[in-house]
Amino acid sequence: MKKKLTDRIVKALKPPQEGKDQYWDKDAELGLNVYSSGKKSWIVMYRVGGKQKSKKLGVYPTMKMAEAKREARDILNSAQKGLDLVYERKKTKRLDGKTFKAISNEYLEKHAKPKKRQWKADERLIKKELLPAWGRLRATDIKKRDVIALLDGVVSRGAPIQANRIHSLISVIFNWAISRDMLEVNPCHGIKKLSKENERERVLTEEEIRSVWIAFDEQGAHVGAIFKLMLLLAQRRWEISHMRFRDIDEKGKWWTIPGEFVKNGHFHRVPLCVTAKEIISSLPEKKKDQVWVFPSPTRENQHIANVQKAAQRVKELSGIQDFWLHDLRRTATSHMASAGIPGPVLSKVLNHVEAGVTRLYDRYSYDLEKMNALETWENKLLTILDPIHAPKTNEEAWAFWLKNGVRIMENYAKEMQDGKYQ
Repeated sequence: MKKKLTDRIVKALKPPQEGKDQYWDKDAELGLNVYSSGKKSWIVMYRVGGKQKSKKLGVYPTMKMAEAKREARDILNSAQKGLDLVYERKKTKRLDGKTFKAISNEYLEKHAKPKKRQWKADERLIKKELLPAWGRLRATDIKKRDVIALLDGVVSRGAPIQANRIHSLISVIFNWAISRDMLEVNPCHGIKKLSKENERERVLTEEEIRSVWIAFDEQGAHVGAIFKLMLLLAQRRWEISHMRFRDIDEKGKWWTIPGEFVKNGHFHRVPLCVTAKEIISSLPEKKKDQVWVFPSPTRENQHIANVQKAAQRVKELSGIQDFWLHDLRRTATSHMASAGIPGPVLSKVLNHVEAGVTRLYDRYSYDLEKMNALETWENKLLTILDPIHAPKTNEEAWAFWLKNGVRIMENYAKEMQDGKYQ
């Protein structure tokens, strides 16, 4: 019901027997709920975007009528301009309450762990670099100047590349929080990476290949085998450590990597040359129900996950301080290219995704070419490791393509014409 509301009238209103009575001030868009319990609370009705909304303002007599009218007037004036003042206040209160620690923990649990294979690297940077500086700060209080100060500090201690990694992670965390309506501003916006990164071009020399191969034998059977297969098969460490017995065919000739273990998400068939099969078969005897070819020595039913300490030991034993695990894949690729393996075949060996429409129509498996490429590299590697007894390779590679190249392309063209790859 509508009536002129004053503090005297409001004070005199009697509670109903049950439920509530609602009164509206005839001169203002202000209401009062009077409950059977005797409680009296102010309410305002407003419309934004075509939707009718209501907001409880406060309890009488804690909130006097004059204060309730002012609050209702602010909400109604904002609504006339298309702004929901009630929602904006709630959002501001919600955002102001989130610390950076809370935001980063949610990022790890809801995004990084379910979706990123290398989530532990994010967790490590957050704990080591970000939480000590910002853990207790409200996320909304972190400004561009704070990001710059943090990154400058990392650069000043001689870690410019690390500063780039931290910059990227901060930006990812804030963008994720913005996408979840937890924040509104990314303080990294407009901050460029502090250090230029050059793409690494390191290829091991033949002497270095012999040195690291010897060092591999000192890392234990399983870890050493992972390193050797990285060099021999030109596949990523993550993919090789995820090798399962069920993904190797019965003859041990092909290893199929499921998309879930591949960086680009596309399954990949890798031919296992003789040396690769020998490395796998020489591993300690497989236990009953063993899933992983390279089982973790400390975690039951898990694969080996971290080999960084072993990689550091390889550096020390080989005497090659400028050695990184990815150099193995790059070295294998470089030697295959120098042996005459065409670029498109190398891309198939490495499981690179082609750009444009070509990848939609090129469904040829390249199995024969991949097998030849890796066998050619195997022979070259054996020559490097044992120059006296191993075969020479460049001539063999060219002989293969001269003999088989025309036939392979003719078969491919015929299959395309027959619609096999549509």
